[in-house]
Amino acid sequence: MRDFLMSSLTDEERGYAATLREDSALTAGDFIRSVFTEFGDPLLSADDLADLWGDGAEAHTFSDALDVLVGESFLEASEKTQRPFDAPGVKLFRRAEASASRLTMTALQSEDLNGSSRYQFSIEGRLVRGLARIDRLDALAGTGQQRDEIKAHVGRIREGVASGTHVPNPVLLVMLEESTQILDVLEEVGDDTPNSFVVIRPLEEFQEVVRDNGAVVQRSRIVEMSFPWRRAAFDEEKSVLLVDGQQRTAALSLIGVEDLAFIDLGVSAVVANDEEAKRVFQVANDSVKISTDFSKALLASMEEAPGYLKDEQITAEVVRLLALDDTDSPFYDIVKYPGSKAAGTVVVYNSVFGIVASFRRGLPEDLTGDAATLSAIVADGFRAVRDTWPDAWGLKPSESKLMHGAGLRAVTQVLVEKMQGYLTNGEDLGADETKAKLLASLGRLSTKVVWTDAAAAAGTATQKKHWREDISGRQNTNQDITALSGFLARESVALDMKAARGK
Repeated sequence: MRDFLMSSLTDEERGYAATLREDSALTAGDFIRSVFTEFGDPLLSADDLADLWGDGAEAHTFSDALDVLVGESFLEASEKTQRPFDAPGVKLFRRAEASASRLTMTALQSEDLNGSSRYQFSIEGRLVRGLARIDRLDALAGTGQQRDEIKAHVGRIREGVASGTHVPNPVLLVMLEESTQILDVLEEVGDDTPNSFVVIRPLEEFQEVVRDNGAVVQRSRIVEMSFPWRRAAFDEEKSVLLVDGQQRTAALSLIGVEDLAFIDLGVSAVVANDEEAKRVFQVANDSVKISTDFSKALLASMEEAPGYLKDEQITAEVVRLLALDDTDSPFYDIVKYPGSKAAGTVVVYNSVFGIVASFRRGLPEDLTGDAATLSAIVADGFRAVRDTWPDAWGLKPSESKLMHGAGLRAVTQVLVEKMQGYLTNGEDLGADETKAKLLASLGRLSTKVVWTDAAAAAGTATQKKHWREDISGRQNTNQDITALSGFLARESVALDMKAARGK
């Protein structure tokens, strides 16, 4: 039985399931009805029920029975709810008749001089996932901010907490402002307040602590925070986002109540909208390392990035356009793009980010300050590259040095230098004549340069020599990229000059 299922059920519940299995006449539907009736509001998948049944059970048998019970309105289902380590799209089921309640806690509200508030409280840590949902980054939709759980990291936290170590840092929640109501001091909740709302009720006026010079050092008050609560809540019902702490809460969900009766977890919470939640996540993770490709992909989904990230946001948006939106882009569907299940597996995200950054550094600002304009320029340049070496484009880096980080960055430098020359001569980079000129120049370079073992084996003596001495051994280091860029530039300039003299 999987760890999550072992920890989320009590010994009594697991024992009850074992007793049910002793009835040889019991059907899958009968088993499911009994489990959802007797257990404490579980949230289970077909695989979970097969695990509970034991040897000989097949998930598809339970899937069919579960769908029948949904049709009979005994169960409800969701494919948008993710427990720790659930794959996207797993269908989860719960009892239809069970109703939600509310979980009310006491918290400390701190307010700054601008009127922004932060709420701090502690809670049994295994309850957080019932209150808050993980907002996964969806690169195609431009929504969310969270990456997936990291099993090794979660495992280390679980072992530490299970052995008695206190969770040192609070998790960070965002209460969505459109479903949060803040009352006046001691005001009662109105009958018209939706049950799905988070309600914050101050119990006193703000108290201030000031220094001798009158400067405020603390402004706070005690409040009640009332959350909609159900153990088997679906994510679409939750009005709270967990923007920092998914690894910790995932780890706590793997510790059974019988192993540790109470886990105290600190919580810090703010009220914000979806877009502000992304900025909260960026700031919260600025000192806690997240992968650079995920962080940059998140930038592309934000309407407005924090000040220190605004410049990188244009680059990130261009990468998103090239990799996910522009179906005519040579990079479309071949980039390992964080948060996109439809992305390819050839080019790593950071290589394309570096390509776009090089174009931004090398070309005038009026061409690089707009994501759509710059995306078109980069796409045009690499379409010429793809059409010049079609046998090398789109292969894995191990098979084509062109798709390797060194090859892509070196070719980028050649493209940028050529475009700089065209602009100096007053040419329009978007004009058909300029595009044809670039394609012809790369065509001349292809008489000297190939990017695969197969092409070198079938190539000329010159191509074999350059492949062996100047290309095949290059790695994704600054030194090798500089050397490869210099080689390509020298060969290309010499070939272009020769062609010009021939005219």
